Amino acid sequence: MPAVLARPLEALLALLPPDALVADLGCGPGRHLEELGRRGLRAVGVDLSAGMLAVARPRGPVVQGDLRALPLRTGSLDGVWSCYALLHLDGPGLALALAEAVRVLRPGGALGLVLASGAGSEHEPVSYAPELSRWFHLHEVVDLERICAELGLQVLLADVVPEAHRSPLRLVARRP
Repeated sequence: MPAVLARPLEALLALLPPDALVADLGCGPGRHLEELGRRGLRAVGVDLSAGMLAVARPRGPVVQGDLRALPLRTGSLDGVWSCYALLHLDGPGLALALAEAVRVLRPGGALGLVLASGAGSEHEPVSYAPELSRWFHLHEVVDLERICAELGLQVLLADVVPEAHRSPLRLVARRP
């Protein structure tokens, strides 16, 4: 796993009990879902795309859902991980998704995120459907920290890796 991703994932894992129940939000093809399972965690993937869930299903349990309205019970999770999925949400969408992540976390639960830093939005054609565009919304650390504070999260790690692709913004936080 690249160091850009390893630091927030390792920080998140250090906060969780050995058999924690963790959701991989925006799990895509399930690479991190599989990694969480290898680490002894009970992991479930959540993604809006039925196609991605079909690819992820052999790697662990999955459920279809919008990250802004999670199909998970309130207070049911020890941890939430989301790697490069929330970058598809604009500011208001990101705030909704983070509120949902906090809703499903148990008290003392932890959250680990990787998204793109910066200002504005970018888009690119989808490789398998060039008539479509995939949007990437960039977020500033200060804005993410503000949203976390408004949601009552304690931020433990918030940094940017400027030399990496899309300058990853990494965050780990805990729900008191």
